[in-house]
Amino acid sequence: MAADPAKSKYFSANKLPSKTKGKSGKEPPNKRTCSELSDTSMEELNLILSDLDEIKIAMKNTVTKSDLTDVVKSIVKEMLDQYKKDTEDRFESVEKDYKERCGKLEDKIDGLCLEVEHLREVLAQRDAAIRNLTASLDGVTRIAESAHQKSNYNEQYSRKNNIKIYGMTESRDEDTTSAVCKILKDCAKVDLTKDEILAAHRLPSKVEGATRPVILKVKNSDIKSRIMKQRSTVKYPQTRGYDSPMM
Repeated sequence: MAADPAKSKYFSANKLPSKTKGKSGKEPPNKRTCSELSDTSMEELNLILSDLDEIKIAMKNTVTKSDLTDVVKSIVKEMLDQYKKDTEDRFESVEKDYKERCGKLEDKIDGLCLEVEHLREVLAQRDAAIRNLTASLDGVTRIAESAHQKSNYNEQYSRKNNIKIYGMTESRDEDTTSAVCKILKDCAKVDLTKDEILAAHRLPSKVEGATRPVILKVKNSDIKSRIMKQRSTVKYPQTRGYDSPMM
């Protein structure tokens, strides 16, 4: 069959237009083979795996919720530990101060106890001394009472032989004993010697300017009785003698 000259003009065996030819007229590159495609896929896979490893490493350095929880727990634990330590230190300080103060108070208490014990001993000694003084005072009181009774008895006994004479004229520089003997002889008719008289003297007068009475003390009651029996026969009106219970 004869070839069509028109067709031959546009389509030759050697110059057939490529279906994949671009508008620029350049031919596209040759297609890759299956082996080349397989190698490329492996490279991409390796790149992806490498990227994943890098992401994984980066993720390790990324703070997560769990990490935050651990950090918070760690901080809280550290704060609690520090607070516990501070509290323990404070308690130790307070306890040390308390023990020191208690020690000082115990020392003071011991000192006070010793002082109280010493004071008790002193008081016991004073009580004993007071008891002794009281006993001595009781003895002295008894002695004084006895002496007072004896004194009263002696006074009464000494007054037993006393005679008071009132109204006896008083003269300057008089001899009271001689004057008494004379007045008794003249007025009472009683002869009385000086040997029978123990004492004779004037007593103070209660009335200013009045004649002072005379107190006469004789040796015994017989002499006094002899004088007192003649009392009623006294002729001297200004003179009277009588038994006086007081000196």
